[in-house]
Amino acid sequence: MIEFAGLMSIIIIFVGVSSGVTPYFNRSSQFGVTLPEKYQNNSLVKTQQKKFLWVNILLGIILAVPIIYFIGFEDAEKAALWISFYLLFALVVFFTVTSILFLTIRKKIMNFKAELPVSELELQDLVIDTNYRHRKLIVPSYFILLTNLLIIVLVVAITFVNYDRIPHQIVTHWTIDMQPDRMTTKTIFTILYVPIIQVFMMGIFYLSNYSFQKAKQKIDPRHPEVSVEKNRAFRYAWSVFMLILSIAVQLLMAVIQLVMIFNWMDKINFPLVLVLFFVLILGGSIYLSFKYGQSGERFKVRNATDSETKTVSGYDDDASWKMGAIYFNPKDPSVWVEKRFGIGITMNMARWQTWCFLLGLLCFPIMITLLFM
Repeated sequence: MIEFAGLMSIIIIFVGVSSGVTPYFNRSSQFGVTLPEKYQNNSLVKTQQKKFLWVNILLGIILAVPIIYFIGFEDAEKAALWISFYLLFALVVFFTVTSILFLTIRKKIMNFKAELPVSELELQDLVIDTNYRHRKLIVPSYFILLTNLLIIVLVVAITFVNYDRIPHQIVTHWTIDMQPDRMTTKTIFTILYVPIIQVFMMGIFYLSNYSFQKAKQKIDPRHPEVSVEKNRAFRYAWSVFMLILSIAVQLLMAVIQLVMIFNWMDKINFPLVLVLFFVLILGGSIYLSFKYGQSGERFKVRNATDSETKTVSGYDDDASWKMGAIYFNPKDPSVWVEKRFGIGITMNMARWQTWCFLLGLLCFPIMITLLFM
């Protein structure tokens, strides 16, 4: 129980730290507001960055402390249930508070920008590299399909080859002590539940990787060649990580399938498997975030001067970023765009393709759950 409570506490604290350092990954904009280069290190900006950092860290620590209370429960299963409920509550509180803080700081930055003389604002340059899509921006998406599909096929093959050995009752849930406490009857549908989820995850990873290829360019108008190289390096690095992550997720799902159908929980140290999985995700994300920043803004291009390495705001499209984080621009044909605040890719909420994607993302898990209940 102590290990479980400790892991949940670490998750909350990690969320606080990772959220707090987010403003440091964006140099061309601060809290969703585009600023001229000379003001990106302004004392007001620096103060607000530190404020956001420490409030997030302290909030994460404060919300993690109450978990200690549940360790004293004699019933370990009851304690784990309450910790799970509390974790959900803590995350809701955390993101509510940090969202309010983000919007408050963003308003201060916007007011600061509004007071700047027009002559201080940079020209609205929009640079486009027509050969951008011909560069090696990502790992080919079919790599994800082939590697993921290979694992899925192996899982399905092992399942059906050993169908007669699978117990009539399949374990679908374990207690905190890894003891089975929920069963379901073996059928073709129940033994295929995990592989179908694997197919769904394969599609998600494929589209995520594809988004790094198709996301709209973000190029520094002063040093376009260096900017393009930084952005390319950023996309390729995250694409490689996406491939590794997809394989890790598929292997984790394969382990879950084998544990379920053969009741191998006593043969596999599943908690250790989960810890290693989360270390891979968190460690990889932190490393890439600090090395590349958003859009490659932190990446150091070899043989580039300091002035060429710095990122300027370039094209000012603040009006299209609602609340600094949601991109809504009916005039932009792009479906995928780089995030204004945070790391990665987001979608243009003004495009019908976005809503179809989100609807499918929501409906598919619900449909599968209802079908296999």
